[in-house]
Amino acid sequence: MEFDVRFDADLGAIVATISDEMKDPRDFAFLAREIVAAAEASGCYRVLTDLRGVPSRLSIVDVYDISHMAAEEGLNWRFKRAIVIGDPDLILEFYAVTSRNRGHNLRAFSSLEEAVTWLGDRRQTA
Repeated sequence: MEFDVRFDADLGAIVATISDEMKDPRDFAFLAREIVAAAEASGCYRVLTDLRGVPSRLSIVDVYDISHMAAEEGLNWRFKRAIVIGDPDLILEFYAVTSRNRGHNLRAFSSLEEAVTWLGDRRQTA
């Protein structure tokens, strides 16, 4: 899985863009570490993950494990996270639900604009 993680000062958020097929859940542990490192370096704990157009070959079990892995890597309740999935994707929507069930502040969006608006509103939670 190829990705880019950077702090976007204009957006006021860490932006993680995934540009390759999602098929190995272990890749998400590395992604989570990169996001946590960027957050600690910038002091920003708002994260926008762009998954639009990226095919997923993850199973339900993989997705359940990924939400647990994220917490183990430090990507936890301190973060406000928006994932942009574009077209409805039941697997990624399930990821959002399992993450919220673990106490994470995460929502899935089909629109980049909606995700950015939600991230910028300091009052809104999942």
